[in-house]
Amino acid sequence: MSFVVSFNGQFQKYDWPSITSTKISRTRHAGEVENDVTKSDINLDSGHASQTAHQARNAYDSVQEQKETFKKPVHIQDLISMKLITVKKSDSIKNAKELMIKNEIHHLPVLDDNKVLCGILSDRDLIRATSQRRVEEIMTKEVISAYKDARVSDAAKIMLEENCGSLPVVSHQHILEGIITQTDILKYVINTDQFKTFV
Repeated sequence: MSFVVSFNGQFQKYDWPSITSTKISRTRHAGEVENDVTKSDINLDSGHASQTAHQARNAYDSVQEQKETFKKPVHIQDLISMKLITVKKSDSIKNAKELMIKNEIHHLPVLDDNKVLCGILSDRDLIRATSQRRVEEIMTKEVISAYKDARVSDAAKIMLEENCGSLPVVSHQHILEGIITQTDILKYVINTDQFKTFV
């Protein structure tokens, strides 16, 4: 169990929705390329055929190496910053807005008087809220959170399925430790060698 859902500070197991995994179709594999090249070069001189087969083998090995890299799971703890910026549920909307602007963030975990996660506030929540209101009046009380040893790929699936821009990260004792956002995941993806290769 890598994800939990809380309501007003009470945590329970998160029930996974029926998420359809997207199959990435590849038109041709390097192994097929190698076979095609080998067949098409049968009538060529042996030197050229050998060179072509060698190139195909290199292409195949490169694809296999990338597959092995993709097999290694990336965990939330590899991406999140441990710097925590939070608000109390009794704080004013004005204070929350100032924190978001100052720190250039879009989500704020909300803590109760015992420093237990009890909600989350997004910049979208603030659009129609007046500055005199309190955080607890407009925050999202049902919060999906992740353990830091959860896979980033699973976090991304949940964000997509639940239409949320972030997941607070908690310890197994449900103590808030950080937050992972869609931006964190996108930054990771665009900086991978695999992304740069295929763009």
